[in-house]
Amino acid sequence: ASNKESSAEEYAELLSKISSKVGKASKNKTQALPKLEELANTGDSQAQWLMHLAHDKRLFDLKEKDKEARKFWFKKALDSEHPEALLEESRKYIWEKGKPHILKKYISLLEKAGNQGNANAMSILGSTYRPLGYFDSSKEEPHKDYIKATHWYKKAVEADPDYSWELANILRDGQNPERDFDEGLRLLISLKDKKWASEAHVELAKIFIAGEEVPKDERAAIA
Repeated sequence: ASNKESSAEEYAELLSKISSKVGKASKNKTQALPKLEELANTGDSQAQWLMHLAHDKRLFDLKEKDKEARKFWFKKALDSEHPEALLEESRKYIWEKGKPHILKKYISLLEKAGNQGNANAMSILGSTYRPLGYFDSSKEEPHKDYIKATHWYKKAVEADPDYSWELANILRDGQNPERDFDEGLRLLISLKDKKWASEAHVELAKIFIAGEEVPKDERAAIA
């Protein structure tokens, strides 16, 4: 039942996006989809991406053509460099990005999406560039770079404040030349009311218990 409800919500949300794109006069799929296809054929990347999603969510009646049409419109949206299509394409290379030529392609796709304001792509770029662990792996992995990672995390937060945890985390990394503990703490506090930000909650609890940066407050830490 939960899955059906979720699917219905996604279906309704997609129809809303389509009707918004083609005009409020087309509030049902019988009217909206032909208008959307017409717009997509003019080269509109957003319309092309919505056509891909419409086939993916089976808004079209000819279900046997869904797979073929889905691929067709995805390629169109990708050729038009729609950010969501670029992000989706990058996922094909995620497990092979250890190879230099694959990594270059992976980063290129994400940068194209990020430069169009896609916060998710920016955040992924930050994670791709961020050195991990307690050692400098730049010699082994020359793309690891704190400065570039911080840059993309900052861009992600500008686009969507919900990505503040990643930026707060790297700003409080002692090895980061761009570190700013106070700004990192401010971002952590800004996230405390966001239920999904469990990592931020844990980090704040540790800070309240330690009492080094804010007054020690075990009650606040438990909360």
